Amino acid sequence: MNLKSKLNIESILYFSPLGDSFVNFIYSLALSKVIEKPVSKRVSNETLYQAFNTTPLKELKIRGKHKIADFVESFIFYAWHKKFISIHECVDVLEKNLIKEKLKESSIRAFTELINVIIERILKEGCINES
Repeated sequence: MNLKSKLNIESILYFSPLGDSFVNFIYSLALSKVIEKPVSKRVSNETLYQAFNTTPLKELKIRGKHKIADFVESFIFYAWHKKFISIHECVDVLEKNLIKEKLKESSIRAFTELINVIIERILKEGCINES
């Protein structure tokens, strides 16, 4: 079974309002660990858009940078909500891929890796096609 058949885009996008805050929260935690001081940062739509386009999620053929960013945020939140990944694991994946001196590029790589970890678990553990 492929990834597209396991995902219900509209069910995932339902969590968009929470996804935005969740992604900014885990990113801020990871970034705070990397730069060794507390920070609160937003993840840009461009970062999420580029990460999306370098993962199997691009099979979903979602159009528009803003809608793609919303989907990625919702997808990450929904994976946590359905217990495919913990907050701790999200932060660890991001932290391991962030480079203080190259935050823009490494943020894309970090979210690409996080998305790929989640996809791997979904394909291994089961379907999230239900709402």
